[in-house]
Amino acid sequence: MTVPRARKACGFPGCSTKVRGITYCDDHQPMNWRGDPRTSTAEHKAWRLTVLRRDHFRCQLKFPGCSGRATIGDHKVAVAFGGAEFDLSNGQAACSNCHTIKTQAESREGRRRAGQTGGPPPPPPSVSFPR
Repeated sequence: MTVPRARKACGFPGCSTKVRGITYCDDHQPMNWRGDPRTSTAEHKAWRLTVLRRDHFRCQLKFPGCSGRATIGDHKVAVAFGGAEFDLSNGQAACSNCHTIKTQAESREGRRRAGQTGGPPPPPPSVSFPR
């Protein structure tokens, strides 16, 4: 008989949600963009480099834990939310730490919009009783 693992805090800095057998809670599951065909194109790579150079490789997000050194070309408005994919005005340089925080928030918002998790429950149905 095996004993179940003890619950531990989510691995995301500052999160105290308890998890078992995984590193992060549902709100902080990392997104894996590596190998994404959209970001692997020559056009995307050129857009990324142009954004990084324009911003002098300095993170524009500056969230807590920011390293300052940008290595990621981030979309201000996510492409999934209608942001222009190759418009330089929709781009900003981001460090890995800040990009992770922003991407996880966008992921939560996407799940909320899809009705999968989060957000307030729908109001109860309107019911009238005869008197």
